[in-house]
Amino acid sequence: MKGALWTLGATFLLVLMGIMAQCASDAVDVQHRFFQTFFILFPGKWIPLFPGGYSLGLLLLGYLTLSLVKLLRYPKKNFGLCCVHLGLFLLLSGETLGGALSQEAFLSLKIGEKSGAARELQTEQEIRLPFTVELLACAQELHPGSATAKAFSSSVRISSLPSPLQISMNKPLRIQGWTLYQAGFSTNGTESILKAVKNPFVLSPYLFSSLIALGFLSQFLRRIYPIFLLLAYLCPVSSIEPIPAKGFFTGADSGAQSSQFLPVLHEGRIKPLDTLARNSLMQIHGAQRIGGVSATEWLLEVFMNSAETRKQALFRIDHPAVIHLFSPTLQKKRAYLSFAELHPQLPLLHETFLAVTKIAPSQRDALQRSFFLLWQQISLYLSLENTLWIPGACNVQEECNAYSALIGKDNQDPLNEWFNARYEYLSKMACCKILPPHPKTNSFSWQSMGEALLQGRMDGQLNDAVCSWTKAIATYQAGNWPTFDQIMQRHIADFQKNYPREAQKLWWEVFFNNLHLFFYAAILYALAFLGSFWRGENKFALFFLIAGFLLHTSGLLLRMFIEGHPPVTNLYSSALFVGWAAIPLSLINSGKAAGRTAAALIGLVTLFIAYQLSLQGETMEPLRAVLNSNFWLATHVVTIALGYSATFLAGTIAALYVCLRRKDPALFTKAVYTALLFSTFFTIIGTLLGGFWADQSWGRFWGWDPKESGALLIILWNLLILHARFGGFIQTQGTMIMAIFGNAITAFSWFGINLLGVGLHSYGFTDSSWAPLLGFICSQFILMAVGFYRPISAEIRN
Repeated sequence: MKGALWTLGATFLLVLMGIMAQCASDAVDVQHRFFQTFFILFPGKWIPLFPGGYSLGLLLLGYLTLSLVKLLRYPKKNFGLCCVHLGLFLLLSGETLGGALSQEAFLSLKIGEKSGAARELQTEQEIRLPFTVELLACAQELHPGSATAKAFSSSVRISSLPSPLQISMNKPLRIQGWTLYQAGFSTNGTESILKAVKNPFVLSPYLFSSLIALGFLSQFLRRIYPIFLLLAYLCPVSSIEPIPAKGFFTGADSGAQSSQFLPVLHEGRIKPLDTLARNSLMQIHGAQRIGGVSATEWLLEVFMNSAETRKQALFRIDHPAVIHLFSPTLQKKRAYLSFAELHPQLPLLHETFLAVTKIAPSQRDALQRSFFLLWQQISLYLSLENTLWIPGACNVQEECNAYSALIGKDNQDPLNEWFNARYEYLSKMACCKILPPHPKTNSFSWQSMGEALLQGRMDGQLNDAVCSWTKAIATYQAGNWPTFDQIMQRHIADFQKNYPREAQKLWWEVFFNNLHLFFYAAILYALAFLGSFWRGENKFALFFLIAGFLLHTSGLLLRMFIEGHPPVTNLYSSALFVGWAAIPLSLINSGKAAGRTAAALIGLVTLFIAYQLSLQGETMEPLRAVLNSNFWLATHVVTIALGYSATFLAGTIAALYVCLRRKDPALFTKAVYTALLFSTFFTIIGTLLGGFWADQSWGRFWGWDPKESGALLIILWNLLILHARFGGFIQTQGTMIMAIFGNAITAFSWFGINLLGVGLHSYGFTDSSWAPLLGFICSQFILMAVGFYRPISAEIRN
């Protein structure tokens, strides 16, 4: 057992070193130097520094064999553990042989081009294929109004087959022992990059992972079946189709109130103006209201009367040096400045921003990040200002009438050039597209005001919607609220008539925005956490916890309904889900009150993290092409998030035990141990499902990508704790300390690897989260030190 523990610990260190090495070196190079070798060598010399992947893999296979021999003495009693150990043995063996015998190469084809050979990426050698591939067509589908790819696909003809075939992201083509994947796409849309893989052990991960899953299910099914019931209820909600209804948008009594439901196309999806306003104000001001005014009212003022909003103390600045630059008399760590105060220094700000962009995000200091963020806020504000009309226009309707009169006349008129330059600028600067298409045209051909004005010259007349919006601007500036409200209601009613399904989703999104479910859930979790320290049976704490959980669940369900996807699609939604999952895990955990207290704390902290992430912008952004799969999002991503939640639950229970110095170690130890079992199960199954998804998308089950390796770190650490506990090498104190360190590992795997900005999974990169992440990890080390140097209870001393 000692040898197995040392091997697991060495493997943990090897994986961690491999992750960090990828920050400075190529992933393929790191894979060869760390994992596909017997020893890590000193750079440039033949001096072994640490055991490599092959050495540790052979040791793990040996210990798995010994464990199987012992477990097979009582096969009925240890059926689940036998399946797990045998599955792991076969999986490691199959993947090692598959990696050694597989062939991977790339084909880069232009439309109409044929090829019967592919080129290896590492050796640049040519590999002959048993067939030729002809590219007939290739397509890249973008999310409307954005540059984010929704899907890639290629239409190909294989020489041995009569009819054309389709290859797309997450849908490879298998033929004659080879598998063709959609690996890339040229920017000009005329070239497609395919990946060809031949692996004689391609089915081994699926077969042996099924054996591991069977073992875990037989071992833990009685404890985890409530979680599966909850997931079975949650995941289908994302595919519910809304029923068209009438009259949702009637009854508003002010222009701002009805304008909440105005549809806009922004960052790849159709959303209500209310969402755009809230997200924009959050990014610029750090709140969803300003001076007692709602976000929608503020955004209408920016759209139509920006001269007033330029005087507002709007821009939030959190660095004293930046504040001093604009207001030398202010001695504050945080200040709110107006655009008018920032305007004189815009050239300097832009130069500083360009200089900061040349620095790697991970190497920027606090001052550089503050300048970078401030320029992003200013850019967003300027794009909002120029969404409907050029700021400072004296009379919008007169300008529109003059432009309309020039349409179809002499193009040499100097006024025409002035209008063209003006409206081209307006089309480039617009934050969103606010004019929906006619239902008989392409449903994605939305236009901004600038684009519609330029299109009017080509069509010979202006769009009626353009004239309606110019009238709305004029009535708003004149303070004619009844007329403005009528125009807004008419726009909304037209959209509801033409697009009833989208209109109903807009209503639900505004409804969701106004409920603030996660805010009230956080308050209830805080009350549950505080109430858990009351004397007695803590019924009030349980009541607050369940009430918060119900609000939290309602918020998740509404988000899934609006997005049309399972609950976890980005870092923001993962924070929501990890906190949510801790509640049912704690309720079925044998720790009872200890688990509920920890779950309330996790729910509160993760909702605060989600709030901080919402300051960075849209939280329902469109999915990238490789992520655009509801099946894998509902299986791999949800399962791995449950593993994160269970690990945090175990670590938080241990941290509470260390801080409170309770005298009931058996109860807390059992709670931590049970949570670790949940974590091990969900993390291993989630990682295996991730391997299946990677095989469908990238042509390999495992590639030592940093995010994959991060999940492996959690698995290895949990296995270390469980085996050390089972072998009697650690007792209550050691279990608690190791469980607390699991919090740091999980935080690094969940957020830290994304912050490194390397690998195929770094979708949520943001350098502004390094400080809180490092602060959290340091706090866990402090808790470990407290638990190590001061035994927690008299029972441990005895």
